Amino acid sequence: MNKRPIKIIMDTIEKLSLNLNGKTVLTEVGTGNYLYTPIIPAIAGAKRVYAVAKNTKYGNAEETINKCRIILNELNLNQVEFFIDTVPSAELGNVEIITNSGNLRPINENILKFCSSKVVIPLMFEAWEFREEDLDIKYCIQNAIKVAGTWENHPDIKVFDYCGLLAMKMVFDANFEISGNSILVWSNDHFGEIISKKFEEERASVILSNDIEVFYNNLHELDFLFICDYDESRIYFGNEGIFEIERIKKINPDIVFIHLFGNIDLDFCNNNKINISPLINGSANVMTHTLGYVGLIPILRLQVAGYKVAENLIKNNYSTLTQIL
Repeated sequence: MNKRPIKIIMDTIEKLSLNLNGKTVLTEVGTGNYLYTPIIPAIAGAKRVYAVAKNTKYGNAEETINKCRIILNELNLNQVEFFIDTVPSAELGNVEIITNSGNLRPINENILKFCSSKVVIPLMFEAWEFREEDLDIKYCIQNAIKVAGTWENHPDIKVFDYCGLLAMKMVFDANFEISGNSILVWSNDHFGEIISKKFEEERASVILSNDIEVFYNNLHELDFLFICDYDESRIYFGNEGIFEIERIKKINPDIVFIHLFGNIDLDFCNNNKINISPLINGSANVMTHTLGYVGLIPILRLQVAGYKVAENLIKNNYSTLTQIL
């Protein structure tokens, strides 16, 4: 067993004083860093943890469960029960915490109608990043189910700052240096602010904007555009896209578009010789790479903090970490 993830988890549990003694948790077990999602509440004392696995492009459900079981056995933890695809409705009445995790979504009446009204739901990210397609917030409000986000830059975790490092890694992947580059960060939110600041610290020339005229006025000198506008739902390239392909090619055919968020159709970009990085499709409101692309610390700290938000909701302790919806 790799002891480093467990050390990070235990250090963060201690720092946040996370205590889930006696609690029943519904969460997921995923691949990579998300292998530890059910292990965290088990270490924090939960009485029972239901963990849902799914077959995805990232891995096989049975293999994921087996990997998690090996770690749990080495830690002498036996309170995690695994399911594939869904948890039987008879078990849901005991659940006190449901994490807003990918293998559980969408979390709606089909799940919540079997749960107690005292169940709480931590989003495991900031409240302003909430997506209605993930969670039926109207049902939660109507049934007094508490939902809250996690302040990702709480002094005890400082997770959101890792977005700057994530952006840097993506830029290096695209074969740019940052230092000495001319960059437009396409955003008007906190992602853009953090990432712009990081690029400036690395001595780049940076413009932060999602104004199309600002883009065209500076296009001739840009090395790349970093797209990280969380709320933008429009497509970036296409017949009704934000950017005019032919206009861009006339002014600066070598510019590269690096996308952390946004509707990006890779096939369309390849067919129209648009320089895109990474070479994968992009979606609105969904990170092309999560903070796990940087390393273990940001994801594991954030998950522990999300569980602390759940504990706070149960105890009606609305600390600065907890962002009530």
